[in-house]
Amino acid sequence: MMSEFELVRLDNINLIFIHIFEHEFFLRIAQSFPLVKALTLVNMKPQNGKQTDDNQNLPIIEYAHLTTLDLTKSHLDYIEQFLLDTKTTLPSNVHLSVVYQALRKVTQNLKVMLHESIVRN
Repeated sequence: MMSEFELVRLDNINLIFIHIFEHEFFLRIAQSFPLVKALTLVNMKPQNGKQTDDNQNLPIIEYAHLTTLDLTKSHLDYIEQFLLDTKTTLPSNVHLSVVYQALRKVTQNLKVMLHESIVRN
């Protein structure tokens, strides 16, 4: 007897939790929903197992079809999770929503040329 599974297409994922998300959780999301286009993360709690020195041992997470990423209500750890290429890869045309001061902290004041119309304090 053969089992048939229907492919579920999920374009948008909103993650709003009071629990802490670790790298493995985001890897499972990417593997379970490879065609996701929009991701919103609301979580102000820091990650527990944040491995800053062991990034080379973690698999890099790929969101190949992501077009919108909203991290405006996310802890710095999650902004780092998505923006550091040692943890996650995103398409170059993704629309990113993030608090500017948080972005500056995560990128350690990396000098980036931003068009005035897209920067909101």
